[in-house]
Amino acid sequence: MQKDGKRCFVLVLDEMDVLFYDQRNRPSDFLYRLVTLEERMRQKGLMLCIIGIMNNGLAEYELDDRVRSRIGSSEIFFEPYIENRILDILKERASEAFASPIDSSILEYCAEISSTEHGDARRAIDLLRVAAEIAGEQNEPLSKNHVNLAKEELQKDRVLSILSNGSYHFRVICLALAQLTYVQKKDWHSTSTIYAYYAGLVKNVKPLGERQVSNILTEIKNSGLVVSSTASHGRQGYGTQFKMTVTPNVMGNGVSPEWWKSIVLEEIEMQKFRASYMQRKKSGGFGEYLLQQMQQLDDETDALEEEIAKYSSSGKIDDDK
Repeated sequence: MQKDGKRCFVLVLDEMDVLFYDQRNRPSDFLYRLVTLEERMRQKGLMLCIIGIMNNGLAEYELDDRVRSRIGSSEIFFEPYIENRILDILKERASEAFASPIDSSILEYCAEISSTEHGDARRAIDLLRVAAEIAGEQNEPLSKNHVNLAKEELQKDRVLSILSNGSYHFRVICLALAQLTYVQKKDWHSTSTIYAYYAGLVKNVKPLGERQVSNILTEIKNSGLVVSSTASHGRQGYGTQFKMTVTPNVMGNGVSPEWWKSIVLEEIEMQKFRASYMQRKKSGGFGEYLLQQMQQLDDETDALEEEIAKYSSSGKIDDDK
């Protein structure tokens, strides 16, 4: 470049994923303008290098063909940090941040959690920092319990931040996932099952189509709230399942505390009913209980027939109908 007398400008876009999460913008238009800018600068003898830092490759996002055909991109993938590497980083930062040495078992616990869940050294440091703050507020020595409390606190903050920027349907789909996981006691759920729960939760507006919900599930996955797995179902083709990366309570309360409370209370009542049912069945009193329910149903039926006869005799009901 020195030989040709050209100058190079480097544009670095950190957290580039944000472009694709904001529904108010058109990511393809933005990238198209960048590509056009690079071409115009090259015509004037200026070089432009664009570096985008993001959690997923561009191939996973929806882009216009006009953009895909003009981007000459090369991708460099950085593997998540393994536990030992995170532990080394935590030891280095802890020695600088704390006046007294931190128990190595606490650092190892933070490294284990971080390497298992995300492999992000920055979030591992945040985990240790918040755990120390909680221990300080409680005037207690730093322990694994404080790390667990910090993990939950960081989860809440992160989920609230993502949900606050999500659309109404984005949040309802998240609530459907939380309800499914909480009620069924299962981690993985198919797109069709999630859609059925979502459609039952939507209020005052028309539910989106299943294809639109599938696109939003991809958006939720890109935000880090869920992970997905695609597997073959034989003749039925391939199917995608989703699993939350946070607990149902964190997700549900993040969407709407009152809404989530009603779901939890409804499930508690169902659990009580199931427990009563099984207890009566085991104790041998189930037959008596069933007879009581049948008698109650007969009484209600008789009362309904009397009411119909009353209306029929007064001419308010057409017998043919």
